[in-house]
Amino acid sequence: MLKLPPETILYNDQFVIRPFSPHDGKAIYETVQQSIVELKRFMPWAHNEMSYETAMRIYADFYAKTYRGQEATFVGFDQKKGTVLFCAALLPESRLNPLALELGYWVASRNTGKGIGTTAAQIMIVLAFQHYGADRLAISCNPENKGSMRIIEKCGFKREAELRNYQALPSDSMLKDGFSAQRTLYRFSLIPDDIPKLSWFNEIASKMQYEY
Repeated sequence: MLKLPPETILYNDQFVIRPFSPHDGKAIYETVQQSIVELKRFMPWAHNEMSYETAMRIYADFYAKTYRGQEATFVGFDQKKGTVLFCAALLPESRLNPLALELGYWVASRNTGKGIGTTAAQIMIVLAFQHYGADRLAISCNPENKGSMRIIEKCGFKREAELRNYQALPSDSMLKDGFSAQRTLYRFSLIPDDIPKLSWFNEIASKMQYEY
């Protein structure tokens, strides 16, 4: 079981990050809709038709699971504008190691190419190891997702495996709607022994302020 999350994470007068909540649901839902074309390329869930009401129930479930310690799901906002920049989650990765987590994230389409994805991933890595005491942090990536691959490399993840046929066969409608036909994923990880080798880690950590 994960410990309770910080109520708010402030980053360098730039980001405000807090757990997913229906309170922020309207802003999150609108950002998903604005980013849906790009999300449909690599996110299977983006192909599910979702009403506003359904989305609110899903966000409420994310919130409940975060405070039950089953996962940790966050949304990052521009500190000055209040707009949604990214969403990210730390999820259980292995039954064999309760301190093994997996990182997932996506960046609002209007904010891609600005370095926000890299910073968001780095913030979540610091959170995973410093706040949640992770013993391992994994991330998976479709090899066609060049943007995420660059972020993973910048963050210093170590490539471990090529997972063939890891994803189910996409439906014809998903393929027509832009989903990648590539079913192989690359698997990467970080462990505590890697942290001293990450040149960016201490700087990112020094700019993070937790509010409980």
